[in-house]
Amino acid sequence: MKRSKLLVSSLLIFGVAVAVFLYWKYRVPPTIAIQKLELTDLQGHAVSLPSYQGKNMVVVFFATWCGPCMKEIPLLQQAEINLQDSSNLFVLISDEPLARLQSFKARSGTTLQVLHSSLPLKEIGIVTYPTSYILNKQLQVVFNEVGFVDWTSPESTSNLKNLGR
Repeated sequence: MKRSKLLVSSLLIFGVAVAVFLYWKYRVPPTIAIQKLELTDLQGHAVSLPSYQGKNMVVVFFATWCGPCMKEIPLLQQAEINLQDSSNLFVLISDEPLARLQSFKARSGTTLQVLHSSLPLKEIGIVTYPTSYILNKQLQVVFNEVGFVDWTSPESTSNLKNLGR
């Protein structure tokens, strides 16, 4: 009897530990070193996010095969249009091959800046798509989220407008 209670307790503790691990791995945005990202534009020229210091940035790590990412991109574009008089920059980052990203940009007609990460996103801790960050003008993360974000919602719009103040 004691042995079965011990086994059940051990399995329960193990199950909770696995659940906590998976939650932290897939639902909590990792802390990333923005300055250390190795990025290029779609022509292969080096780009550095710190070169955009002085602008608020919405940075979304995405993949072209990701359904929620593709659903979110038109909302990002609409938010960019709604906030075009502000100092917000919207950036999409993927580690997919440049040719695929170029094709995606041409096919989708997106006006968002699309950048290529030279490092696999897994290496910087991004394991779930989309993963989004809002950086203030000093490049400090003021918001992060794993999963789909409605960038046109009143809450998101208000948050982005308040960054400029």
